[in-house]
Amino acid sequence: MQFKRSLISSTLMIALALPVASISVVAFSAEPAFAGNGKSDKARGKSERPEKTNNGRGSIRSELKGANASNASETALANASPNSRVGMAAAYRDASVEALAAAQTAEDSAAAINALIAGYAGRNSSDIQTEIDNLAEAVSQEERDALDLELAAAQAHESELSRLEGEAQQAAQAAAEAALAEEDTLASLTDGRSLSDAALAELRSNLGL
Repeated sequence: MQFKRSLISSTLMIALALPVASISVVAFSAEPAFAGNGKSDKARGKSERPEKTNNGRGSIRSELKGANASNASETALANASPNSRVGMAAAYRDASVEALAAAQTAEDSAAAINALIAGYAGRNSSDIQTEIDNLAEAVSQEERDALDLELAAAQAHESELSRLEGEAQQAAQAAAEAALAEEDTLASLTDGRSLSDAALAELRSNLGL
């Protein structure tokens, strides 16, 4: 059900790499500089400090670009043209809500199946029917009746299990389709760009997700 949230943008990768690269360059050139012009330890220490990078909310907003339309008011989101950035943000929000609901329904359906299976300790109907078919004539009616009751319980269980499995299959299909719709609306909003985890979190937070 699932748009990719773990891709790190090249902008963030470069920003994270800058301090390490700066230190390496300075460390390589510090000794010759000290020997040639007599720089003090204080001066050298200052030159070895890595440059600070701006990797805060400003860079996230820059990464979001047109997706910053997600900051629009609820009224604007509700009334925006579908082809506008605000309208695309609203479409992504709605698709995300539907995807989450569909995923929860699929999870609940699977849990219902597991609960039904865990709550039944009897045999399957096929085994019971085989035993009934092979009963000797000397078997009492009481024993026959007990097997008939066991068979009915097994058949009821299997019928309910089949029903739940059908519902679960439909729920899983609906969840998969909702997840694809969510991915499509996100791609439309970002012009097909993959967002970093931080930018995606900001976008979803803006939309109350």
